[in-house]
Amino acid sequence: MKDSKLSTETRILMKKRRMMKKTEVNNNRDIRNNIEYAELDKTIKKKAREDIRKQNMKKIAETIENGKSMKRAKRSFQLGQDRMLTLLDKDENELTTQNQILERVEEFY
Repeated sequence: MKDSKLSTETRILMKKRRMMKKTEVNNNRDIRNNIEYAELDKTIKKKAREDIRKQNMKKIAETIENGKSMKRAKRSFQLGQDRMLTLLDKDENELTTQNQILERVEEFY
């Protein structure tokens, strides 16, 4: 599987946010929870941006060290058709393999 651009710390925060959202849907949302959720969301966005920048800088440094083409490195940063890496099933468990994801999509449609 392709290495994630996000650090484990960021992924843990994302999991916490997901759990907060799940519990807030079941419970009444109060102001404190809303503020905590909003702050967590801001932190995750900031950390994700930092992680992606670090990963990109690492790729550029490796490209320069290996004496490879910067054009090739630039192409790797461009947006394109990405595959779906994870999907939630009916029980909200993460599916990570392509076969599981395809089965879930077929089941949905």
